[in-house]
Amino acid sequence: MAPVPIALCGKHADMADAFISGMLPEFEVVHVCHSAPVAISELRALLRGERTEPASGRGTNFKTAEAAKAPKAIFVGGGFAPSELDEMRSVEELQRVPWLYPSAARRAAGEQARGNLAPPPMDIILGRAKGAMKEKGLLDAPDGHGSGILWEY
Repeated sequence: MAPVPIALCGKHADMADAFISGMLPEFEVVHVCHSAPVAISELRALLRGERTEPASGRGTNFKTAEAAKAPKAIFVGGGFAPSELDEMRSVEELQRVPWLYPSAARRAAGEQARGNLAPPPMDIILGRAKGAMKEKGLLDAPDGHGSGILWEY
């Protein structure tokens, strides 16, 4: 079975790299965006079927001769503020796929436990992300499954 294509909106390049490799083999991160304006521009085009390379230089859509792959879900890291998430999700073309975002309680608990704003360890992020995507049926779901819905992990 081919991996499920997903997009990542993540503020930190080093975490994005770890997320990309950690999601394999079930999920393929095809596109990475580091800001809401870039995500809106690039993911909108991608979901309309247009070829676009990630400005981040990350994801399998970067510098490939193959047709760009559209994501079946958009994963947003906790570095994005809820207002940025709302801004991205308000774009009509971006409502064609489900969104995944860490719950406020988990973000706050992680921050308190560490005494700063650092994210949880990558193995925890990966476990939650994969678990949520499998629980929601994204491994074998048809295109459009969960369109526009926000799932917390």
